[in-house]
Amino acid sequence: MTKHIAVFAAGVIDESGHDRLRAVLADVDLVIAADGGLAHAVTLGLPTDVLVGDLDSADPTLVATAEADGTHIERHPAAKDETDLELALRRAAEAAPAKVTLVGAHGGRIDHELANLALIAQRRWFDAGLFVVADDGHRTVHIVHDHVDLAEPAGTTISVLPWLGSATGVDERGMQWDLTDATLDAGTSQGMSNVAKAPTQHISVTTGILLVIVDRSA
Repeated sequence: MTKHIAVFAAGVIDESGHDRLRAVLADVDLVIAADGGLAHAVTLGLPTDVLVGDLDSADPTLVATAEADGTHIERHPAAKDETDLELALRRAAEAAPAKVTLVGAHGGRIDHELANLALIAQRRWFDAGLFVVADDGHRTVHIVHDHVDLAEPAGTTISVLPWLGSATGVDERGMQWDLTDATLDAGTSQGMSNVAKAPTQHISVTTGILLVIVDRSA
């Protein structure tokens, strides 16, 4: 049974976050790279099981080495309706893992980052049983359709943002400023820059989607 899949996109990853990412990904069962995300998997020393995309941004030398090492390559035409990352997530969903850690969704072009967040927040992944977390070594973004339980050290910055619309029935526990049955309207800054206070934190929502962003860069 596949429990944990790492999906690599081609965003920006700071070298200072590499050690933490290696720890986060220590138990992965399957590694999927979306095109240029292959370089991040190589840098972190994780053999890639599947490489997906039109391969317009992946280093040809890395692709050749991966193929020689047994990586399964799924080539797609450049003229397609899905991004390489969407193709990689669809491939991950086929394996029905308990968790997907997406690396390289942040940084670089802002349109790419926003599109990546919108993509992984789609209800279809949650309905398929996919729990997607985006991590760059310093920031972790949890997509919350119902609840998430964290164990961040006291003082860690945690922002809770409604995404793609308003969110109702929002509860936050274990934080410096807790919320009970709150409504967070789209565009509000109410959930910004909260701080972990208790050893564990619980965040839940009744309707809508939350981005729970854990920032360890401070």
